[in-house]
Amino acid sequence: MNKSFKALILITVISSILLLSAGCGSSVNGKYYREFGNYTSTTMYIELKNDRTFQTDGSDPNLSMEGTYEINGSDITFTFMRISSQDPFGAEDTYAGTISGRTLKVGDITYIK
Repeated sequence: MNKSFKALILITVISSILLLSAGCGSSVNGKYYREFGNYTSTTMYIELKNDRTFQTDGSDPNLSMEGTYEINGSDITFTFMRISSQDPFGAEDTYAGTISGRTLKVGDITYIK
């Protein structure tokens, strides 16, 4: 094989690996809707976005409407500003959950993608 053909194969392999790894990382993105046993809400959700931010509909009292998230294995940590009457300027707060496949659990609340 000549050098240019080997270089082309190497570039193709590296490009394929990068595309596949980018696709794996983004698979958690999207809206997860709150599940109530035999009923899944169409309005209560947590949306995980590409830029590692999240947004909710505001129905979960433990989470702010928006913030950032980090995933480590199946653990997910939400970070956001919590504003209260004791601290009107807000304080950074975190809340933990788990994510696996199409299921996101935050506390005892389950969300399905």
